[in-house]
Amino acid sequence: MLDIPKGQALRDPAELKRLVEAVVAAGEHDESRSVEWKSSLDLNSKEAAFSIARTILGMANRHVAQAAAEFGGVGYMVVGAEPGNLVGIETIDGVDLANKLSPYLGVRHPQWSPQYITVEGKQVLVIAIEPPQWGDDIWQLRQAYHGKRITPAGTIFVRGPANTAPHTAADLDMLQERLARRPAEVAQLNLAVSHRGSPALRLQFAPDAEDKWIHRRGEIMSMQDRSREALRAIADHLSETRKRLLQVYMTRVANQSTSLVVEVRNPDVRNLPRVQMVLRTTDPAVAWAIHGGEGFHTTLPREPDRPGRIFPFVPPLTDFDIDPIDTGSRWVQVDMSQPGPPVIRLLIDDLRPLGHEKSSAFHIFVTPDAGDTISFDYEITSTGVDAVQTGKLTIPVAPKVMRLLDVLPVDEGLQQWA
Repeated sequence: MLDIPKGQALRDPAELKRLVEAVVAAGEHDESRSVEWKSSLDLNSKEAAFSIARTILGMANRHVAQAAAEFGGVGYMVVGAEPGNLVGIETIDGVDLANKLSPYLGVRHPQWSPQYITVEGKQVLVIAIEPPQWGDDIWQLRQAYHGKRITPAGTIFVRGPANTAPHTAADLDMLQERLARRPAEVAQLNLAVSHRGSPALRLQFAPDAEDKWIHRRGEIMSMQDRSREALRAIADHLSETRKRLLQVYMTRVANQSTSLVVEVRNPDVRNLPRVQMVLRTTDPAVAWAIHGGEGFHTTLPREPDRPGRIFPFVPPLTDFDIDPIDTGSRWVQVDMSQPGPPVIRLLIDDLRPLGHEKSSAFHIFVTPDAGDTISFDYEITSTGVDAVQTGKLTIPVAPKVMRLLDVLPVDEGLQQWA
């Protein structure tokens, strides 16, 4: 499986470069319905023109729902890279490439676009094929190809789970159903979207920062007692502390900051039930998002007792909640199941005519090298209306880095060992 987020289409050169790098890092059987690769092709040859045209036709003849499961339905052909091997290709002009493919694709053909991506000094061609839609034509090869075997004009290629091949009977049934099913007109929402509260917060998301913090805490404790029993207790304590450290760090910063909320206004006279917003970004600086309901630890583990010493009993610190969690129907979900930035889902609740609502509170954390702002693509839907709205939400980033050592003193909670 390619190690790259598949939640939305990859468009800009940086995203396509990551796709090429994921192909090189992939296994030989990791091709899918949405990604095909060729180690190298001579783009001036008929063989290359037919190979690329076949993939474009196959990607365009996929089932609408199956295609939509990855990259927003966009299909990709990578030429000049394969698992474990970055080959590169000799480039040709985009117009020349289109002219060479034209006999096989015909005048009316699927939408596709080529980009040359530079990776480690080598040129790789990435072709994006736009998502199949209900009502699309059944795309066919328009000119026969005479290679090792003859592929006749009219051949219908379909991209399967791992290869592009002539259609089966089941494929033809699917394509005929797709052709007959015209797309429903999608209404557009006209909601006003804004945000208020905390900017995105810069944190030290780095293993060396955690290592330094743990090391200093261990030094403080071991200065008081270096017996074998004490060193064992210190090691156990530091191990448990490391497990909690990131959670405590984030919740402590969140507790010291105002929350971020998204507001949505409805200028229409329609009632919009259960309005939901999904926020996505490709900015690698966006590291975490939390809303306070994750059950994260908010305090460090209680210090261990010093061996052979009697100290007054000190009750352990109790975890506390950060921003209050809504008990109503609003909620925030943060999906970090895939590599890359988190996906944030907000249930805004019902929007009355000419009314406005806000989301539950949450926090966004970014790495120290983030820019002055971060941009999210959003999609808003309502369960009671066949409508969708897309747009961008830009959130400022706090200039100061909330350093781990500043937020969590290394001797916090140490009374017997300090």
